[in-house]
Amino acid sequence: MSLQAQQAQLWDWLVGDAPVRDTAVLVKGGALSPDERVNVYAEMYWLRLRDVLRSEFEQVLAVLGDEDFEVLAAKYVKAQPSTHFSLNWLGQHLPTFLRANPVEGAPWLWALAELEWARSQAFIAEASPVATAEALGLVTPETAETARFTLTPSVRVLRHPVDVRPVFRAIAEGQPWREARLGATPTALVVFRQGFAVFHDAVSDAEAQALELARDGATLPAVCEAFAAFGDEAAPRAFQAIASWVNEAMVARVEV
Repeated sequence: MSLQAQQAQLWDWLVGDAPVRDTAVLVKGGALSPDERVNVYAEMYWLRLRDVLRSEFEQVLAVLGDEDFEVLAAKYVKAQPSTHFSLNWLGQHLPTFLRANPVEGAPWLWALAELEWARSQAFIAEASPVATAEALGLVTPETAETARFTLTPSVRVLRHPVDVRPVFRAIAEGQPWREARLGATPTALVVFRQGFAVFHDAVSDAEAQALELARDGATLPAVCEAFAAFGDEAAPRAFQAIASWVNEAMVARVEV
């Protein structure tokens, strides 16, 4: 058997794609038989994945409880096995998985998971310079047409059919989450980091669109178009939003 075939066989045993038996061809015995040794490694592998998900999605864990979360984790890692050398990426598909497989009594759980994942990724996002309020002085009538606002790598924009912030807040404060009332209207959230602290807050649909445009490299006139529904107030509202991004350390640099 080639090395590649041996590795594939061992992997199938560890992840449960093949029954653990006839392992002596690859594993030596000792105090434990070859089958027992592989079972130990398989159990350790599963527990490590479960613990990573538990630490990454503490709010989802709080909603589900230990037993139901373990069932969810087992189904998830079966459907979305780890494919990256870093386990930091293990949970990246859990929000999508929960959306496709809603939890009875908590169909909104995918949105809570997405918020947790966005906050986690914002925390580990690459560090970058932060524009100061003085940088806004670069935007003049002569430079406005080409001005761009580069957001920091931590900024993320989320769109949810309900507002999960009350549940998030209750869990974070150690309060019963069932007593928290979900916001019933669609909500856009922005997630960002200041120093070592991660924040999230609701923004209007217009501001969420403006953030997405800025993130994608749009110029100031295009960003202002996100506020077009406000008519003559479009430009003032756009500049008010941009000023708040700078104040909240969401802008890395202003380019003209």
